[in-house]
Amino acid sequence: MIDVYRAVLSNCVSTLRFYSDADWNIPAIGIDMSVSGVGAHVADGLIAYAAQIVGQPSDHWVPIQVAIEQGADVFGLIEAISTAGRILDIVAVNSPATSRSYHSWGMSDPEGFLAMGCVELLAHTYDIVTSLEGEFSVDDKLVQPFLERLFRGVPTECSRWEALLWSTGRIAIPGSPRQESWRWYADV
Repeated sequence: MIDVYRAVLSNCVSTLRFYSDADWNIPAIGIDMSVSGVGAHVADGLIAYAAQIVGQPSDHWVPIQVAIEQGADVFGLIEAISTAGRILDIVAVNSPATSRSYHSWGMSDPEGFLAMGCVELLAHTYDIVTSLEGEFSVDDKLVQPFLERLFRGVPTECSRWEALLWSTGRIAIPGSPRQESWRWYADV
């Protein structure tokens, strides 16, 4: 999973840098925050996953939150996402594979938190890029490992990328409307 996670992180950060000249203060499509707010959410989520692995709580979230410095530009925000992603990488790689930590959707191991990091990075990079009127997709081989790990009842009649977007409520696929409510299964 670590190689997949690293490829996802690299892909998403490179894509976000491509859109760094755009106006990230506009509202994100389908989310009640700005594009920059979505970026801050990604950085916060990746740090929260790292904190869960380190703290190993069994019944709660470690009470930590990342705040992007007021006045930080888009380059700073992308740097925060990249750094938070690398912190999750380092923590997961250096933690026992047998450790378990709380997530509201199930107790998970470090590899599971990496899988969740992949979903956060890809789904929200998609949100950011499409809000900025761009296009974003990734190869199915990159999506398959964590899609299988985290989601149940994933449609097979579409690409794995489309299945991820459908599983996270972003698109409809032929024969299946866009999901209004969704979840993953973090438990091992």
